[in-house]
Amino acid sequence: MRPRGRLDALPADVSEEVYLIMREAARNAVRHGDPSHLEIEIEVTDRTLRATLTDDGRGFVPVAAPLTGGLSAMKERATALNGRLTASSAPGAGTRVEVRVPLVESGR
Repeated sequence: MRPRGRLDALPADVSEEVYLIMREAARNAVRHGDPSHLEIEIEVTDRTLRATLTDDGRGFVPVAAPLTGGLSAMKERATALNGRLTASSAPGAGTRVEVRVPLVESGR
């Protein structure tokens, strides 16, 4: 994991929800993608938290994968924080899941 910024300054609700999103992304990668490498990057600025999980697994075709289960739960968690979740992938090219949460607009 590569953190940048002041993780200790995050509100508890934000850090907990982002932790749960990244945990689900890692579980999905291991369960479905068979990666040999996972990388999590977290960056906190005065205005935004950005957390990204990248893996080198099997990947998938995002359009063909319904937004159910883990992906749906991650998106709901991000939305509850006024944030946004994106997932990009391609067969044989791994997967990247990114969540961005505003820290200023929501009063955090």
